[in-house]
Amino acid sequence: MISNMFNKSSSSEKLWCIRYILVFSGILITSMSIGLLRPYISYYTREVLLTSGMQVAALTSAFMCSRALTSIVGGYVGDRQVISRKLLVTIGLSALIILILIVMYVRSWIDMVIIRALQGLAAGTGWPALQTIVGESSPRGFRSMTLGLYFVLGELGLALSQLLFSYMPEYPLNFIAVMTMFIYATGLTFILIGISKIRIKSVRRKNERIRYREMRGKESGSILPMILIAISTGMIMGGLTEFLYIYVYEVHNMSK
Repeated sequence: MISNMFNKSSSSEKLWCIRYILVFSGILITSMSIGLLRPYISYYTREVLLTSGMQVAALTSAFMCSRALTSIVGGYVGDRQVISRKLLVTIGLSALIILILIVMYVRSWIDMVIIRALQGLAAGTGWPALQTIVGESSPRGFRSMTLGLYFVLGELGLALSQLLFSYMPEYPLNFIAVMTMFIYATGLTFILIGISKIRIKSVRRKNERIRYREMRGKESGSILPMILIAISTGMIMGGLTEFLYIYVYEVHNMSK
Protein backbone atom coordinates (compact mmCIF):
# COMPACT_ATOMS: atom_id res chain seq x y z
CA MET A 1 0.00 0.00 0.00
CA ILE A 2 2.82 2.40 0.89
CA SER A 3 4.51 1.74 -2.44
CA ASN A 4 1.31 2.65 -4.24
CA MET A 5 0.89 5.80 -2.17
CA PHE A 6 4.34 7.21 -2.65
CA ASN A 7 5.53 5.49 -5.82
CA LYS A 8 9.16 5.85 -4.80
CA SER A 9 12.18 3.65 -4.22
CA SER A 10 12.31 1.33 -1.23
CA SER A 11 14.59 3.58 0.85
CA SER A 12 12.51 6.65 0.03
CA GLU A 13 9.32 4.80 0.96
CA LYS A 14 10.78 3.99 4.37
CA LEU A 15 11.76 7.63 4.87
CA TRP A 16 8.26 8.83 4.00
CA CYS A 17 6.77 6.21 6.29
CA ILE A 18 8.96 7.34 9.21
CA ARG A 19 8.00 10.98 8.64
CA TYR A 20 4.30 10.25 8.74
CA ILE A 21 4.61 7.87 11.69
CA LEU A 22 6.34 10.64 13.65
CA VAL A 23 3.73 13.27 12.73
CA PHE A 24 0.73 11.02 13.34
CA SER A 25 2.18 9.71 16.61
CA GLY A 26 2.70 13.30 17.70
CA ILE A 27 -0.90 14.18 16.83
CA LEU A 28 -2.18 11.28 18.93
CA ILE A 29 0.01 12.17 21.93
CA THR A 30 -0.63 15.93 21.88
CA SER A 31 -4.39 15.42 21.51
CA MET A 32 -4.34 13.06 24.48
CA SER A 33 -2.47 15.58 26.64
CA ILE A 34 -4.77 18.48 25.75
CA GLY A 35 -7.86 16.37 26.34
CA LEU A 36 -6.54 15.33 29.75
CA LEU A 37 -6.21 18.90 30.99
CA ARG A 38 -9.63 20.06 29.78
CA PRO A 39 -11.87 18.43 32.44
CA TYR A 40 -9.47 19.41 35.20
CA ILE A 41 -9.79 23.06 34.15
CA SER A 42 -13.58 22.74 34.26
CA TYR A 43 -13.70 21.26 37.76
CA TYR A 44 -11.00 23.62 39.06
CA THR A 45 -12.85 26.66 37.74
CA ARG A 46 -16.13 25.45 39.24
CA GLU A 47 -15.00 24.17 42.63
CA VAL A 48 -11.96 26.30 43.48
CA LEU A 49 -12.75 29.56 41.68
CA LEU A 50 -16.47 29.15 42.56
CA THR A 51 -17.88 30.07 39.16
CA SER A 52 -21.25 29.34 37.57
CA GLY A 53 -21.87 26.71 34.90
CA MET A 54 -22.13 29.42 32.24
CA GLN A 55 -18.79 30.85 33.29
CA VAL A 56 -17.22 27.42 32.93
CA ALA A 57 -18.73 27.07 29.45
CA ALA A 58 -17.38 30.53 28.58
CA LEU A 59 -13.85 29.13 28.79
CA THR A 60 -14.45 27.09 25.65
CA SER A 61 -16.02 30.10 23.94
CA ALA A 62 -12.90 32.16 24.64
CA PHE A 63 -10.68 29.40 23.29
CA MET A 64 -12.70 28.68 20.14
CA CYS A 65 -13.35 32.32 19.22
CA SER A 66 -9.68 33.26 19.46
CA ARG A 67 -8.68 30.11 17.59
CA ALA A 68 -11.15 30.82 14.80
CA LEU A 69 -9.88 34.36 14.27
CA THR A 70 -6.23 33.34 14.43
CA SER A 71 -6.82 30.46 11.99
CA ILE A 72 -7.98 32.94 9.35
CA VAL A 73 -4.98 35.20 9.85
CA GLY A 74 -2.54 32.29 10.08
CA GLY A 75 -4.01 30.68 6.99
CA TYR A 76 -3.61 33.91 5.02
CA VAL A 77 -0.01 34.35 6.20
CA GLY A 78 0.82 30.75 5.33
CA ASP A 79 -0.83 30.92 1.90
CA ARG A 80 1.05 34.12 1.02
CA GLN A 81 4.26 32.58 2.40
CA VAL A 82 4.90 35.63 4.59
CA ILE A 83 5.92 33.06 7.20
CA SER A 84 6.48 29.41 6.33
CA ARG A 85 3.86 26.96 7.57
CA LYS A 86 6.53 24.96 9.39
CA LEU A 87 7.49 28.08 11.34
CA LEU A 88 3.82 28.74 12.14
CA VAL A 89 3.53 25.20 13.51
CA THR A 90 6.68 25.63 15.58
CA ILE A 91 5.66 29.00 17.04
CA GLY A 92 2.01 28.17 17.68
CA LEU A 93 2.35 24.68 19.13
CA SER A 94 5.47 25.52 21.15
CA ALA A 95 3.68 28.47 22.78
CA LEU A 96 1.08 26.03 24.10
CA ILE A 97 3.72 24.43 26.34
CA ILE A 98 4.10 27.66 28.31
CA LEU A 99 0.36 28.32 28.32
CA ILE A 100 -0.31 24.85 29.74
CA LEU A 101 2.02 25.48 32.68
CA ILE A 102 0.58 28.93 33.39
CA VAL A 103 -2.78 27.31 34.15
CA MET A 104 -1.63 26.17 37.59
CA TYR A 105 -0.94 29.79 38.62
CA VAL A 106 -4.44 31.04 37.78
CA ARG A 107 -6.37 32.38 40.77
CA SER A 108 -9.41 34.04 39.15
CA TRP A 109 -11.99 33.30 36.47
CA ILE A 110 -10.93 36.28 34.36
CA ASP A 111 -7.34 35.02 34.35
CA MET A 112 -8.54 31.60 33.21
CA VAL A 113 -10.55 33.14 30.37
CA ILE A 114 -7.48 35.09 29.25
CA ILE A 115 -5.30 31.98 29.37
CA ARG A 116 -7.85 29.97 27.36
CA ALA A 117 -8.04 32.79 24.80
CA LEU A 118 -4.24 32.83 24.49
CA GLN A 119 -4.27 29.04 24.09
CA GLY A 120 -6.78 29.52 21.28
CA LEU A 121 -4.46 32.03 19.59
CA ALA A 122 -1.57 29.56 19.76
CA ALA A 123 -3.70 26.65 18.56
CA GLY A 124 -5.12 28.71 15.69
CA THR A 125 -1.59 29.56 14.59
CA GLY A 126 -0.19 26.03 14.67
CA TRP A 127 -2.86 23.39 14.03
CA PRO A 128 -4.31 24.68 10.70
CA ALA A 129 -0.79 25.05 9.32
CA LEU A 130 0.01 21.48 10.34
CA GLN A 131 -3.19 20.19 8.72
CA THR A 132 -2.25 21.97 5.49
CA ILE A 133 1.26 20.51 5.55
CA VAL A 134 -0.11 17.00 6.03
CA GLY A 135 -2.64 17.47 3.22
CA GLU A 136 -0.28 19.06 0.70
CA SER A 137 2.59 16.65 1.34
CA SER A 138 0.49 13.52 1.00
CA PRO A 139 0.42 11.75 -2.39
CA ARG A 140 -2.28 12.51 -4.92
CA GLY A 141 -5.14 10.07 -4.64
CA PHE A 142 -4.54 9.53 -0.92
CA ARG A 143 -4.98 13.04 0.49
CA SER A 144 -8.49 12.50 1.80
CA MET A 145 -7.42 9.27 3.48
CA THR A 146 -4.36 10.96 5.00
CA LEU A 147 -6.38 13.85 6.38
CA GLY A 148 -9.00 11.39 7.60
CA LEU A 149 -6.30 9.52 9.51
CA TYR A 150 -5.09 12.84 10.93
CA PHE A 151 -8.51 13.63 12.41
CA VAL A 152 -9.14 10.04 13.53
CA LEU A 153 -5.92 10.04 15.56
CA GLY A 154 -6.82 13.41 17.04
CA GLU A 155 -10.21 12.13 18.19
CA LEU A 156 -8.64 8.88 19.42
CA GLY A 157 -6.21 10.91 21.52
CA LEU A 158 -9.12 12.82 23.08
CA ALA A 159 -10.93 9.54 23.82
CA LEU A 160 -7.83 8.07 25.48
CA SER A 161 -7.44 11.22 27.56
CA GLN A 162 -10.91 10.77 29.04
CA LEU A 163 -10.09 7.16 29.87
CA LEU A 164 -6.87 8.27 31.56
CA PHE A 165 -8.73 10.99 33.45
CA SER A 166 -11.12 8.41 34.93
CA TYR A 167 -8.19 6.88 36.84
CA MET A 168 -6.91 10.13 38.33
CA PRO A 169 -9.78 12.60 38.91
CA GLU A 170 -8.61 13.71 42.36
CA TYR A 171 -5.04 14.54 41.45
CA PRO A 172 -4.13 18.22 42.04
CA LEU A 173 -4.22 20.58 39.07
CA ASN A 174 -0.51 21.42 39.45
CA PHE A 175 0.46 17.78 39.00
CA ILE A 176 -1.82 17.36 35.99
CA ALA A 177 -0.52 20.56 34.36
CA VAL A 178 3.10 19.43 34.66
CA MET A 179 2.29 15.91 33.45
CA THR A 180 0.27 17.33 30.55
CA MET A 181 3.18 19.58 29.62
CA PHE A 182 5.64 16.67 29.46
CA ILE A 183 3.25 14.49 27.44
CA TYR A 184 2.48 17.36 25.09
CA ALA A 185 6.17 18.25 24.66
CA THR A 186 6.91 14.63 23.70
CA GLY A 187 4.20 14.63 21.04
CA LEU A 188 5.27 18.04 19.76
CA THR A 189 8.86 16.81 19.39
CA PHE A 190 7.62 13.99 17.15
CA ILE A 191 5.62 16.46 15.05
CA LEU A 192 8.47 18.94 14.60
CA ILE A 193 10.96 16.22 13.66
CA GLY A 194 8.46 14.74 11.22
CA ILE A 195 7.55 17.96 9.40
CA SER A 196 11.19 19.07 9.26
CA LYS A 197 11.80 16.21 6.83
CA ILE A 198 8.70 16.81 4.73
CA ARG A 199 9.13 18.72 1.50
CA ILE A 200 6.16 20.37 -0.14
CA LYS A 201 6.34 21.02 -3.85
CA SER A 202 4.48 24.18 -4.76
CA VAL A 203 3.43 24.53 -8.39
CA ARG A 204 2.17 28.00 -9.34
CA ARG A 205 0.47 28.74 -12.63
CA LYS A 206 0.14 32.09 -14.34
CA ASN A 207 -3.62 31.81 -14.62
CA GLU A 208 -4.06 30.73 -10.99
CA ARG A 209 -5.49 34.09 -9.88
CA ILE A 210 -7.83 34.26 -12.86
CA ARG A 211 -9.22 30.81 -12.12
CA TYR A 212 -9.62 31.68 -8.47
CA ARG A 213 -11.63 34.81 -9.29
CA GLU A 214 -13.82 32.88 -11.70
CA MET A 215 -14.50 30.11 -9.18
CA ARG A 216 -14.94 32.38 -6.17
CA GLY A 217 -18.23 33.83 -7.37
CA LYS A 218 -19.62 30.47 -8.45
CA GLU A 219 -18.72 28.56 -5.30
CA SER A 220 -19.37 31.19 -2.64
CA GLY A 221 -23.06 30.33 -2.56
CA SER A 222 -22.41 26.64 -1.95
CA ILE A 223 -19.69 27.25 0.67
CA LEU A 224 -21.72 29.67 2.80
CA PRO A 225 -24.24 27.06 4.10
CA MET A 226 -21.38 24.76 5.10
CA ILE A 227 -19.72 27.62 6.99
CA LEU A 228 -22.95 28.44 8.83
CA ILE A 229 -23.52 24.78 9.72
CA ALA A 230 -19.95 24.46 11.00
CA ILE A 231 -20.33 27.59 13.14
CA SER A 232 -23.64 26.39 14.61
CA THR A 233 -22.29 22.92 15.35
CA GLY A 234 -19.13 24.33 16.89
CA MET A 235 -21.12 26.65 19.16
CA ILE A 236 -23.34 23.84 20.40
CA MET A 237 -20.63 21.22 20.92
CA GLY A 238 -18.06 23.66 22.28
CA GLY A 239 -20.43 25.21 24.80
CA LEU A 240 -21.84 21.90 25.99
CA THR A 241 -18.62 20.01 26.68
CA GLU A 242 -17.48 21.85 29.84
CA PHE A 243 -21.07 22.35 30.97
CA LEU A 244 -21.75 18.60 30.75
CA TYR A 245 -18.78 17.80 32.99
CA ILE A 246 -20.34 19.90 35.74
CA TYR A 247 -23.96 18.88 35.06
CA VAL A 248 -23.32 15.14 35.22
CA TYR A 249 -21.15 15.52 38.33
CA GLU A 250 -23.44 17.78 40.34
CA VAL A 251 -26.96 16.92 39.15
CA HIS A 252 -26.64 13.15 38.68
CA ASN A 253 -24.08 12.70 41.48
CA MET A 254 -21.72 10.78 39.22
CA SER A 255 -18.05 10.60 40.10
CA LYS A 256 -15.52 12.60 38.16
